[in-house]
Amino acid sequence: MLNFIRALSVMACALLFHANAQALEILIDDFSEDQTLLQDTVVDGTGVHSQVNDGGAGTILGGYRDIYVEEIDNGIASQPDNPILGIRAGVSAGRFVAVLDDLVKAYAVVTYDGSNEVGSGWNVEGAGGVDTGGLGGISFAGIAGFLFEEVSNDLVAPAQLIIWTDDNNDGVYVKHILDFVTFGDINDGDVYDAFISAAGFSDFGSINWDKVGAFQAIFNLSNDGDTLLNVDLSLSRATVVPEPAALSMLGAGMLMLGFVGYRRRKNQ
Repeated sequence: MLNFIRALSVMACALLFHANAQALEILIDDFSEDQTLLQDTVVDGTGVHSQVNDGGAGTILGGYRDIYVEEIDNGIASQPDNPILGIRAGVSAGRFVAVLDDLVKAYAVVTYDGSNEVGSGWNVEGAGGVDTGGLGGISFAGIAGFLFEEVSNDLVAPAQLIIWTDDNNDGVYVKHILDFVTFGDINDGDVYDAFISAAGFSDFGSINWDKVGAFQAIFNLSNDGDTLLNVDLSLSRATVVPEPAALSMLGAGMLMLGFVGYRRRKNQ
């Protein structure tokens, strides 16, 4: 009987621990919803954009994905734009892909802010731009960072993650920026998982992770406006992942509950 109770407690704790671990991982996008390829081949200070929704399937954070791409340099001084060369980005076959043609400098922005469509005002808050509270203040509590799975890109390139959070619980969403570089897989062509630690936000400790209103990922663009030539990127499944320590504490707590239950049965 003792062995049965112990086994039952361990099994229950393992199942609960696994279920909570899965629940704490928040899906940003599994890119199962296709989005028509966008292309910008003109350097004119604006780009092109589109939006798709997941039809309530829960495969996109907030239900809607906005993509914006903009070419900022055709790479040929004193020459007119080439109507063929530029940046292309879209989603198909479960992957987000952004491709820059030879000599082109450009960037791509993916925005999740609920139903608001974000176009050339992707970096503007409010009307015509990002609905900073559009996600309704969802919780990223216990966050360790952001995981971009099966990523492939051919160069180490600048990138940003941007979130808006209600830091004072007053309905005002504050912008936070994390600058980093993609790792690149030059010459090997392999895919890899890219984990971006939330601690990379300089103000990590003051961010209210319990109330996130909008999220963006910007590829091939730094906070200083720098870009690189000829960067190709593809990725699938992006998630918010929890701190392992928090999950360990949860599991330990469940084991303790199982032990207490056993002791009570024994005493009775």
